[in-house]
Amino acid sequence: MKLFELEIMLDDLQKSQLEKTYKKGYRYIVQDYDCKNGWLLCFSSKPKKYVKDAMWGYVEKDWENPQSLPAMYLEITLENVKWGNRYPTRIADLLGIEEVAE
Repeated sequence: MKLFELEIMLDDLQKSQLEKTYKKGYRYIVQDYDCKNGWLLCFSSKPKKYVKDAMWGYVEKDWENPQSLPAMYLEITLENVKWGNRYPTRIADLLGIEEVAE
């Protein structure tokens, strides 16, 4: 079940990049505070926003989790994925993939 519906139109490059990223095991996408080029950061487990440090990262319990892949930059921009977002965006929601939310 989706948490909410996102009305985002993806161009072919964005969709292709997100599909490849999802197939690699990444499930969340965010933008760090100091990301000047607008690129996005992908995580395999739900990341936490560390406002004081101006970054997103895994919570301590996920550091040793073998399913927690190293964060990966994605060289695309998405209008609705910004540092100001309170929560990370689920890649499945962007692609319209039905899956159970964590």
